[in-house]
Amino acid sequence: MMADKDTIKELFRGLKDIKVINNDPLIKKAAISGLSSKNELAVIIFEKSAFHESNFNQFDHLIDNHVMIQQNDIYHVLTSSSTPTPNDQKVTVIYPATQKHLDKHSKSEVSLFRETPEVFNTIVKPYIDGLPLKETKWISSLVSGEAENETYYYKGNSFVIAADYKWDKQDLNTLYLQVVVKDLSLKCLRDLRSSHILLLKSMREEVGNVLKMNWDLDLSQVKLAVHYQPTYYVFHVHVVSVNYTSFPGLNVGQAHLLDDIIEMLSFSGDIFEKMTLTYHLSKLHALYKLLKPDTASLNTHDDSGKLQN
Repeated sequence: MMADKDTIKELFRGLKDIKVINNDPLIKKAAISGLSSKNELAVIIFEKSAFHESNFNQFDHLIDNHVMIQQNDIYHVLTSSSTPTPNDQKVTVIYPATQKHLDKHSKSEVSLFRETPEVFNTIVKPYIDGLPLKETKWISSLVSGEAENETYYYKGNSFVIAADYKWDKQDLNTLYLQVVVKDLSLKCLRDLRSSHILLLKSMREEVGNVLKMNWDLDLSQVKLAVHYQPTYYVFHVHVVSVNYTSFPGLNVGQAHLLDDIIEMLSFSGDIFEKMTLTYHLSKLHALYKLLKPDTASLNTHDDSGKLQN
């Protein structure tokens, strides 16, 4: 029997035994269960509505109500108060930004690529080596320990562990850390050899220590992954809560689990120099224009994962 408006009002007034059964911070959707005054089960789903584009020309509320919570070089993270509430919003400002930032955060189609060692050496490596140093200035500041507004959890001789700016440092379901090497010549997955196994194991161990010391968590509650292609070319490991299931950066075609990397290097110390790697790139990525998409993939996808006919 369909419930009318008054029935729903009565349900809300008498709702009891409320439990949060799902809370997805990425798609801004949550679900709760509860019992009505008649002890009948109810499931209620909350979704935040889409942004209205007309509002983006009005910045008075940002000027008056937001405070800076994190800043490193061109990256600035603001929140509407120092004590977040359900209606707060987090705003990330990249300023001054580059065309690369614009492309990264714009919606576009993606295609699969098969990168052979030859393609890497003749096309991809020259591209990486030719990137301007200013693109990783904020990384230099991070690994030196001089970024005053960064939240560090570990500073060692070989790497640092810090909060990713996309994490609000409140919700452990969206916990997101970065482990970044201090050796800026170690740029990406392709550079790893068996000589780096001890470094990778040390990263894993220190992440475990950080998790235990700060939140009483263990390594079974996070995923440690390396992106290829990465957003920036200083070797780093992403540490993301296993509960952050909608986090797009752990998709096949981008993420390689750290434990798998260590295992592969133990079998063959130069495996990442010799193997063909498959990944997806946005049409706006600079490498897209230099590489040929995998012709075995007859469809492209938009960045939401939907097939484009």
